[in-house]
Amino acid sequence: MLGGGVSAATPASNATALAELRAAARALRLQSGGAHPDAVALAAGPVPVMTVHDPVGDVPDPQGDITGAGFAQNSTSFAFGMTVADPVDPASDPVWQAGGVEVVWGIDRNDDGAPEFIVAALPVSATDIETAVFPFASPGAQPCPGHFAYIAGSGYRATFPNHCLPTGMRFRFQAVMSYSPDPTATDAPFDVAPSESTWSPHFTTRGPAAPAGGYWMLGADGRVYGFGTSLAFPGVIPNAAAMSGRKDGKGYWIVDTSGHVFAFGTAHNFGGSPALGNGERISSMSPTKSQNGYWLFSNRGRAFAYGDASSYGDMSGTRLNGPIVASVASAGGHGYYMVGADGGIFAFGDAQFFGSTGNMHLNKPIVGIAPTPDSKGYWLAGADGGVFNFGDARFRGSMGGAPLNQPIEGIVAYGNGYLMAAADGGVFDFSSQPFLGSLANRPPSAPIIDLAASAG
Repeated sequence: MLGGGVSAATPASNATALAELRAAARALRLQSGGAHPDAVALAAGPVPVMTVHDPVGDVPDPQGDITGAGFAQNSTSFAFGMTVADPVDPASDPVWQAGGVEVVWGIDRNDDGAPEFIVAALPVSATDIETAVFPFASPGAQPCPGHFAYIAGSGYRATFPNHCLPTGMRFRFQAVMSYSPDPTATDAPFDVAPSESTWSPHFTTRGPAAPAGGYWMLGADGRVYGFGTSLAFPGVIPNAAAMSGRKDGKGYWIVDTSGHVFAFGTAHNFGGSPALGNGERISSMSPTKSQNGYWLFSNRGRAFAYGDASSYGDMSGTRLNGPIVASVASAGGHGYYMVGADGGIFAFGDAQFFGSTGNMHLNKPIVGIAPTPDSKGYWLAGADGGVFNFGDARFRGSMGGAPLNQPIEGIVAYGNGYLMAAADGGVFDFSSQPFLGSLANRPPSAPIIDLAASAG
């Protein structure tokens, strides 16, 4: 039963459960931006089939009397709907505008009679109905905003992008509504459909449309975690240093600190294990444009070419202010960049220099570099989440100044911007491409040390 199994027969318990839902939703500071006039314009989309039916007159006020509820989904969105005996327009109804209404759907995914997700539509002002999906009883959980609509003569609908619920989730739901002229009342009854002891038939979420690409994260123990269409393969690589992915999302390379290369899926091994000096180690790698070769780069700024990779020079014999921490091929494919922990950038071949942070005071060391698709700029990322843009690289946001649980470990070009990954598996998407997930809710077995992306 939703919120502990309460019904109109126990109004005090009802009010307590509903107050908990309302407090939880508002505590998340939902920011849907779904002011009512805009939301009505978005009423089109999946039209829920009212598979749940509820008797008329089981609550005293017809404006809060649910007569049916349903769910529908298409390739991009899903929607929960509710029919009501006497629905009223939130844009003109004083009870809605006073905050005396709650429209909620509870989602039970494990048949235990308690909701794991809540879909809530809550009026917070005369013109704003905040609507979101969020995990129930999960402090700190991030809400997934949607849009609310009043369907004249019928009831209400809440619509969301498919990524707001897990793909392939089998679930059932209950619909709940409270309509009280006194928003502070502790004994306001509310209606539950189908009833306080039953749930809807089961549904299965289809998930979002297939993404155009994906990304991987590499742990210090050599484990790889894939997201979107990027496939991850089992295996542990001791002393893993870096990884690079294939554009098809079906393979990748991992290199260890000694330069041993391990190929997975559609990736091929073109050699490795260069002769390294005392205290020298491999710190990064990058594939060629054809993906029939790659470069390995050391912390001392040396570059080692394999397969169809050509040598364009390196920092051999040069005194560095900081070790080389990241390197990447130019978008043109006939050169590469190296970046030091101090932000110094070294460009070789057709890689062009557009500036660096070498002379800046940095709060934290630089950890990565990502070139723009046209080779006319690049982004640098600091361990604190700060992003520095050079050339035609546009600044699209950063985590600089935001509290991070763990430091940033890498940045990669993605869509029209970039992704960053933190040591705890958090992913921060500043691009036109969809966010495809992270390890925030399932900590990796070892800290994340690198990030790679497939096409997209």
